[in-house]
Amino acid sequence: MAYAKELADPWGLLLAVSAALVAVAIDLPAGAVVAVGVAVLCGRAAIMLWTRANSEPEVEIVPEQVWLDRAVTAEADFHAASTALVSDSLSDWLADMAGGIEDAVNTLHALAARADEHPEVLAHLEYGALALEDLVSRIENLASADADVLADLADYLDVIRRTVAETEETTRPTVG
Repeated sequence: MAYAKELADPWGLLLAVSAALVAVAIDLPAGAVVAVGVAVLCGRAAIMLWTRANSEPEVEIVPEQVWLDRAVTAEADFHAASTALVSDSLSDWLADMAGGIEDAVNTLHALAARADEHPEVLAHLEYGALALEDLVSRIENLASADADVLADLADYLDVIRRTVAETEETTRPTVG
């Protein structure tokens, strides 16, 4: 069936006709002209089938997974940054934030499961992932931060957590 589809492909037919016209132009007998056209058509079909069979299968990109992967990467980057910023004044604060980041990522996983039912969820997944990446970027710049900056970052994390939690709650299927 696949071979028949390749034989009917317009580009293959065009290539075969072109080869046959070249054979006519160089004064080959009619039988040879037909043989050239058929050989080119069959050869192209066989090569296309072989190429497709030996190529890597196309991977479907799922948008929800892209944003989840980015959120998980942001979480891993947070842990790497918090390990690098081991100072007495920051260690307790970063330890408190770790739970909030984990909660946000877990909530994003729950949202991703509902992306098919609620198309607007994808925008919230994107927001959550980008916001976590922004938060981690700010944390990585903490070397020169003061207490006000730390408080602002903690508030920012609360906004992220509340936003994704509210979206998860509103898209949760009702039982009843």
